[in-house]
Amino acid sequence: FVETGIRELDERIVLMHYRDAVALTGIEWPREIGFLPINEKDSAALCRDLAALCAPLRVASWETLNPTLASALALEYAAMGAILILICILAALSISALMLVFVREQRPMIAVLRAYGTPATTIVRALTGVGFLLVFVSGLVGACMGALIAYCIDHYQLIALPDVYYISYLPAPVSLVLIVSVIGIVCGVGFFATYIPVRRAYLIQPVTILREEA
Repeated sequence: FVETGIRELDERIVLMHYRDAVALTGIEWPREIGFLPINEKDSAALCRDLAALCAPLRVASWETLNPTLASALALEYAAMGAILILICILAALSISALMLVFVREQRPMIAVLRAYGTPATTIVRALTGVGFLLVFVSGLVGACMGALIAYCIDHYQLIALPDVYYISYLPAPVSLVLIVSVIGIVCGVGFFATYIPVRRAYLIQPVTILREEA
């Protein structure tokens, strides 16, 4: 038995023996058992095992009982995934453009450091660290704000749903794994978006830059 993540349903679950349920209601119920597997590949095996254990009850997977809703959710997940990918690409391009401008503005300082014998690798690492720190802090703040907003929506039931649904509000559960995953993805994309333009520091010629500044 697992929690659904929807408090309205979790607070109304009654767990009792099938025999007691029949004696309490006077009818043989339930006649059907639906389940939602963690791994869709195990759906057929679980259906077969549950049918043998729970006979004569009919056993069906959640997707079989709600094919239209399952298709709609799959389409929604695909659309949200595509939107998130586009957002990541746009954010990566913005970060790359900012770091490119930053490196261009810092050319005189980089040239002076190179002239004093500072290795180009050290300079690139320092600039990458600055950009990555900005990305990490902004990603952490964004993830925490998103988690807080989702918690308020779920806890205070801010978004009401019509009566045609089984629940009266829109659930928005957020797990720690999801927050950590988002921060990890942001850090990974931010690192490459920062490191690629910063590598232009290798191409800076100290003599040429110092002559132009002079």
